[in-house]
Amino acid sequence: LRKAGSPDPVTAGTLFQAGSVSKPLAAVAAMRLVEAGKLSLDEDVNLRLASWKVSYAEEMGREKVTLRRLLSHTAGFGDNYHDGYLEREAIPTTLESLEGKGKGRKAQLERIPGSGYAYSNAGYLVIQKLLEDLSGKAFPDLLRDAVIVPAGMQRATFEMRLPKTLREDSASGHDLEGQPIEGGWRLYAELASAGLCTTASDLARFLVGMQKSVRGEEGGLLKPEMARDVV
Repeated sequence: LRKAGSPDPVTAGTLFQAGSVSKPLAAVAAMRLVEAGKLSLDEDVNLRLASWKVSYAEEMGREKVTLRRLLSHTAGFGDNYHDGYLEREAIPTTLESLEGKGKGRKAQLERIPGSGYAYSNAGYLVIQKLLEDLSGKAFPDLLRDAVIVPAGMQRATFEMRLPKTLREDSASGHDLEGQPIEGGWRLYAELASAGLCTTASDLARFLVGMQKSVRGEEGGLLKPEMARDVV
């Protein structure tokens, strides 16, 4: 069932909030900009960021934050995980979230970039800002054009507040006691980390696109060498 206490069944078209499964799609969008020559995997991201910059304090600046390190959770950022926003609450912008003006902590370096692995939603928020600044597009629009449409995903979206046409067949989130979440979803400003809503079939289409990429087959999302960097 799509929601506890409801008679409505899950169908092949039912949308689910995908959480951190959002990150591979964000990574592919970033790699497509690398393929286009608009980004480098190994340059300081401050060279491309516009309205927000990584702050290098003291010894942290010995190494630089790069896209490669952000994608692999080795850039040195701490985490800014939080439980999200209810439907009735305002969602901060990407910039506000980076500055710690939402529910999550400020995005800041906690270790020297490249010095080790630490899972970081904050690092993917930096990627989100980087892609927005470079493309001039809202993140949901960028991901639609760069990944969702090319992969043939039919109902997937990074729009947190779903339009009525998609909401009508979406699965509600539930708390630890199994009760439906108010409004159906927890909402996030951190779209690169947790913004994807997708059907199981659409997620399979993305995975098929990545398999084709690695093998160099028609219909792939990336060149084989780029795809191997992602996977």
